[in-house]
Amino acid sequence: MDALAILLPAVVAGLAFALDGTLLVTWWRGNLDRPTTH
Repeated sequence: MDALAILLPAVVAGLAFALDGTLLVTWWRGNLDRPTTH
């Protein structure tokens, strides 16, 4: 199945991107609650 071979990496990348974005937003909001100096 060529379609699956093309689609699967895109789906995995999309999921990883969405998950990474969610973690980033959660971490960012956590830093807003208690700001840290860099």
